[in-house]
Amino acid sequence: MARIPPTNDAILCRLRMDREFHHRWSREYFFITKPLVLSPRRSLSQISFDQIQDSCNKSTAIYWAVSTSYSAKKNLDHVYDGRDRVAMINSLYPQWFRGHHMDIEFGNFVAKLVCIETAKKKQEAMIQDIIAIHLAWCNHVIATLPRFFVVKIAIEDHGPLGINQEASGLLIRTGITSGLRAPITFEDIRAKIVRTPDLDNENMITVTLSTAVDFIMTLESREKSAADPQNPEDQDVFDGMMGNLRSPTIWARHLGYTGPEIRGPSANWAKLAEFDDASPPVTHNA
Repeated sequence: MARIPPTNDAILCRLRMDREFHHRWSREYFFITKPLVLSPRRSLSQISFDQIQDSCNKSTAIYWAVSTSYSAKKNLDHVYDGRDRVAMINSLYPQWFRGHHMDIEFGNFVAKLVCIETAKKKQEAMIQDIIAIHLAWCNHVIATLPRFFVVKIAIEDHGPLGINQEASGLLIRTGITSGLRAPITFEDIRAKIVRTPDLDNENMITVTLSTAVDFIMTLESREKSAADPQNPEDQDVFDGMMGNLRSPTIWARHLGYTGPEIRGPSANWAKLAEFDDASPPVTHNA
């Protein structure tokens, strides 16, 4: 009995699901397997191109501070162990995907994870290190979004998280306001502050990671709604893990697709199901 060839709609659904899988795989890869590690002692010129590329089209950076006062082995093991980062990306990705399933191209995501090595010092000095490294990195990666400059998330290294324990961190305003629709204020989330150390002020508060991400996504939505249509976001930076956007038509033809050229974001290729915003499953990175 002859096998029934797939319909064009079935092929488009498969391609869209593959696209979403690869988007999640790529985000997990740079959170779990190959996080960016920066240090005040490390030249930015030594950073690989794929890390530069992955910094583009992100709304913010999450800085995971690792103290260099630990023994070299313990420090290295903790940075590359990845268990806490698995929990982090498994929490962040569905939270982000629910509002962005129509916009996964070009490596778009809420945050770039950066593991930063800092000497054991007072929190205020550590934050200054992070801001200085962050601004240097932004200047090195010229294709980052404007919002990437303005608000950061810093997570101190407190060792492995317990079961059902959510990471918390500092939400930091860098002081850069150029190009913003309106000044950034933390007033709307002050009720969600989890602790109030002496350093918490109008530029820095401590909240859970999910609260910080919600704040970043709200800021992103506000700024996008006011974006100049003549100056769109940088769409010239291709995510190396995803491939050129023209390739889906070529691949679809191999599968028996007979329709027109496949154009535009993958979310427009096919309707997957009633719950279009259900995030793709965890990949083998986790």
